[in-house]
Amino acid sequence: MSRRGLLVALGTAVVGVLIVVTAVLVGVRTRSPDEAVADARPPRASPVTVEVERRVLTEPVVLRARVVAGRSTPLRPPEAATGADSVVTSVHVRRGQILREGDVVLVRSGAPMFALRLPFPLYRDITSGMKGPDVVELQRALGRTGAGTVTSGVFDAATREAVRRFYAARGFTAPTTATPDPSLSADAQRRRPSVVFERSAVLRVDRSGRRVTRVLARVGTILKDADTAVAELDAGRPRLAAVAAADQVKLLSRAQPATVVDDITGTRTRARIVSVGDRVVRSPSGGNGFLVRLAFTGAPLAPTEDRTVRVEVAVASTHAEVLAVPVTALFSRPDGTTIVTVVHGGRHTDVTVRTGATAGGWTEIAPVDGITEGTPLLVSEGGG
Repeated sequence: MSRRGLLVALGTAVVGVLIVVTAVLVGVRTRSPDEAVADARPPRASPVTVEVERRVLTEPVVLRARVVAGRSTPLRPPEAATGADSVVTSVHVRRGQILREGDVVLVRSGAPMFALRLPFPLYRDITSGMKGPDVVELQRALGRTGAGTVTSGVFDAATREAVRRFYAARGFTAPTTATPDPSLSADAQRRRPSVVFERSAVLRVDRSGRRVTRVLARVGTILKDADTAVAELDAGRPRLAAVAAADQVKLLSRAQPATVVDDITGTRTRARIVSVGDRVVRSPSGGNGFLVRLAFTGAPLAPTEDRTVRVEVAVASTHAEVLAVPVTALFSRPDGTTIVTVVHGGRHTDVTVRTGATAGGWTEIAPVDGITEGTPLLVSEGGG
């Protein structure tokens, strides 16, 4: 074959290959209009199912509650320390301080006032030679605070010295009285006047070690009456106060658990009901209802004065586990009967059921043949 003939043959072969390749590609990419419509259709829908469960049906009662500070113990002055001339000249405690027995709380009109653990208020100023239960309790307090004395029940020389030491250890001089001390000579009394322990010097506490949560007295405060506290001790944990409507309060009882949600911060914690009121009160948000108090069982939220938090109390509609289905799996026939559709091996079977309590999106059904815990039920035919 000539060179020209060889080139023609090769060219013809190449053209043939190109034609075949082009035909293959066109065949792959070309679709008829019917095929294009078929390709655009969504996949065949699959049925959506749920399983039958055994559960206690609960429905949350939702309340709005305010977080308030816990109750504190007021520290009040005795009647003997009050009056128009009882002026606070210095304050010796601060918020957050641990108040120990014997600490100076404040000074009024130049006289210190001490925190003492006494079972009853002192009912008199104690002077030389006095006897009684008040003397016994004072001697015990002096012993606990390090002044040291014998519990004799008599305000004797040893006790008077203990009072002097008690005052001196705190930077003060014990008050004295002009009443003669029978245990001292006239000359000794002139040189060393008899000590008196004044009832106005005591701010009574129930125990040592309480925390000062609020200081109410200020320099210049006049202690006008014994009902006005000078400080507050040991504010309790914050608590919750809510108002429930009449239809809600019927479902609430003491010790029920609750979930507390701060809608602004998203914080969630736990609480329980401690009391349900039986009298109608005015709600801070308007309307009337019954006061419901709750205590935090989880981390407490900070007190809120300008807003409320959400409280969800889980109220049981059934006291024991029942056979239940989601309400979305229930269907009604024209004759008013209720059915569920059991899905098994691709087959759908309608079964008539009798319903009971409904709560939280679930409905109780009476036991029926063919439906047990875990049976799949049709919710919808599905979608693409």
